Amino acid sequence: PVGRSRPRMALAVPLCESMIGALASKRATPMSLRALFEFATDRRLSHGARKTAMAQFLHRELPIRMAQRIDELSQLPFGLSETADVRWITETYSGHVERLVSTAKPTTSD
Repeated sequence: PVGRSRPRMALAVPLCESMIGALASKRATPMSLRALFEFATDRRLSHGARKTAMAQFLHRELPIRMAQRIDELSQLPFGLSETADVRWITETYSGHVERLVSTAKPTTSD
């Protein structure tokens, strides 16, 4: 999380490392599962409008939350962040984050 002073491990893609750092420093929107459910079932909006709004929320939030997990994994103690399995996870997450931020924000429910 934000505020830790330990250095993060270098990712496979340097450009992605700076993007991950910037995203990880952002605050994720607090949202309970109950609130997500209530929004998804809110009948005041059309089904298409709910789908679009939820897609926009996820498009904004997933990169932040995934970057925070990458940051946490990169700061594991005892060299755990350098193990093959943890590196595989951080590189996989990094690829997903890069794809999400390079994808246009959803504007329709299609």
